[in-house]
Amino acid sequence: KLMKKMFSLITATTIIFLALGLLPLAHAAVIINEFTTDPQSDWDGSGSMGSSDEFIELFNNGTGIVNITGWNLSLTDTTPATQTLSGSILAGDYFVIINPTGTQNNDGQIVLKNFAGTIVDSVSYGSYNDGTPSDNALTGNANSLDNECLARLPNGFDSNVDMNDFSKSRCTFSATNNFLTIENESESSCPMEQKNLTLFMDVSGT
Repeated sequence: KLMKKMFSLITATTIIFLALGLLPLAHAAVIINEFTTDPQSDWDGSGSMGSSDEFIELFNNGTGIVNITGWNLSLTDTTPATQTLSGSILAGDYFVIINPTGTQNNDGQIVLKNFAGTIVDSVSYGSYNDGTPSDNALTGNANSLDNECLARLPNGFDSNVDMNDFSKSRCTFSATNNFLTIENESESSCPMEQKNLTLFMDVSGT
């Protein structure tokens, strides 16, 4: 009987340990995948473009559903704001927050925290000083549909270096990021360096 009790205790402890060990993996599966701070489209369907068309897209790149109820999304810039989220994201699915609380500057930081207050993901962009601004993603400023969003390319890829992960592109809004426009750009590094992309051409004329 003593051996059975010890075996049961060890088994229960192992299950609890494994369950706790899997929790951070499930949380880490949700990432900030795409966002716009300078909308060029009427994303909220109001009939006009403005700050209410800003959106942030989350993506679950894990293998299981993730409950984000009680998680917080913070926009950090000159006017910081925090929003509590509610809902769940299926594996391989997207969750879009249209017109998030606050107004995003073209230079700032977005931070996603779980219900325990642990940072799940964050992205710094433009000239925002997060302590290491040299690896920030580009500014959110846009002047056309082709550079309206900052998006992870390849879709859902996270190397923990914002400069490498995010590119200016067309918004895909709750769909796979697959647009990258390069036109008369002067960059210090190749926008596609160390990125695996599938390229499509829309050709007209001869």
